[in-house]
Amino acid sequence: SQTSYLIESRQYYSAGTQIFSGTLETDAFYAPAGTEIEYRLAVNNASSASYTYNNTSSFSLHEVPTPIGVIGPANTNKYQTKYLPSDISSSTNPITSLGFNNLTIGKRYRVTASVALNTASSGNGSFVATNNSNAVLRLRKQMTAAGTSILTGQGLVFTATATTIVCAFGVGGTSAILEGDGSADETWVMLEECNESIPTSDWA
Repeated sequence: SQTSYLIESRQYYSAGTQIFSGTLETDAFYAPAGTEIEYRLAVNNASSASYTYNNTSSFSLHEVPTPIGVIGPANTNKYQTKYLPSDISSSTNPITSLGFNNLTIGKRYRVTASVALNTASSGNGSFVATNNSNAVLRLRKQMTAAGTSILTGQGLVFTATATTIVCAFGVGGTSAILEGDGSADETWVMLEECNESIPTSDWA
């Protein structure tokens, strides 16, 4: 961890027949514990006059207290992304490779997904992510022509009531394929924490 410090210096010196009174200078910085501070007096002047620092010059270093309410770093929002390793051509629940475990009940999360859906001209496919059987993200496509469509969506922030996210794929019509190749080019799902998001009715 780092601590905030404040340096104060007041310098009295003479140059030839001129005497300069002390001017208070301050500077603030952060440094980890155990840092060595070295203070140097330097003169940068084009004249040949010699500078003499008087013994009334002073230098002090103060630790600045951490403000109340700012102790430690802000909550970090973790996220994790999973990629579908291969194609799925039939209704599947759950899709094991896209599931998430170890959520904390009572914490807030959000699911984002991008699915690559390939269907015949009369086919359709649906993708849903649930927490405790409640849908937290739903994507569906009714195809009017054969080919692949990329559907991307972000769910609402939700409070976990179970420790898992379950993803499922449904096939309708003649056929549908959920495409996956283990990369972000096809189907993937991301789960992220929303530690600093709180519900409100302020904008009613």
